[in-house]
Amino acid sequence: MTVFKSIIDKHPNPCVVHINFVPVYANDAFAEFSGFSSATDVLTLPSLKTLFVKEHWAEAEARYLAVINDEVDSAPMVIEHTDINGVPKLAEITDSVVDWHGHKAMCTFISVVTDTVRREEKLKDLALRDELTGIMNRRYLMERMNCHHRPYRQDHHYLALIDLDHFKQVNDTYGHLTGDALLRAVASTLSTLFDSYHKVSRIGGEEFAMILSADSHPELLMKVKAIQKAVRQTCVEEHKDAVPEKRLVSCTASIGVSGYRQDDDFSRWFSRADVALYKAKNQGRNMIIFDTAVVSGEVSVFG
Repeated sequence: MTVFKSIIDKHPNPCVVHINFVPVYANDAFAEFSGFSSATDVLTLPSLKTLFVKEHWAEAEARYLAVINDEVDSAPMVIEHTDINGVPKLAEITDSVVDWHGHKAMCTFISVVTDTVRREEKLKDLALRDELTGIMNRRYLMERMNCHHRPYRQDHHYLALIDLDHFKQVNDTYGHLTGDALLRAVASTLSTLFDSYHKVSRIGGEEFAMILSADSHPELLMKVKAIQKAVRQTCVEEHKDAVPEKRLVSCTASIGVSGYRQDDDFSRWFSRADVALYKAKNQGRNMIIFDTAVVSGEVSVFG
């Protein structure tokens, strides 16, 4: 016990020993991690459960009993730890059974992973964002539709694919800097429409996507027309230094809309909206076409 204690006292990782969450030992690293001045102050806590969110208490109690009764080390687990000052931290804990003066006790070792988790979350967020516009990208849309499709309801959720008409001409006439500025402006405009549920994604080139909710076809049509109007009214100045009077640049949008069908995956839902979008572009652009899942088995066109 003396050798064990002398090693853990100086260990840089936080460690605490407790019996049914009442601390009987803590090293200085645990005291610092938990916002205490000294390890002795930790022992004044009535329960270590005050240092992590209440939602974890039942799980922690079951974990404690399993480790104590089976005398098998627990698998590493990340929990939301809160120090005595209320500062949130993420910690990976591992529990082992130890003999504490003739009583079974749990020794909890802690690795601080807050920075690691935040860094991973930031990297994941970057991977799901479009570099030019800052909005979500095609990968995000695919993951959302494949992993979170259960909340979607048939006759209630729709995928709108939005393509900026003749965008190549914008780049050819006004330059790519102007084209990039227009893409960013359209992305910003679409992001402000409706509520936070209708998150917009740039899925490539001059094409965007939104998942819309609507309880009726008139409501859906109103939202899609609002998208079309918002794109048409978005404009930027051309980026040409040599031009004395810079022109305002804007464009229209063709939109294809597909209704969600039960158990759709990304490929099926996207494909139907893409076919509708192709028809909108092929029939003159600057129009909205709904696929056959939306309006009584007929394709409807609105310009």
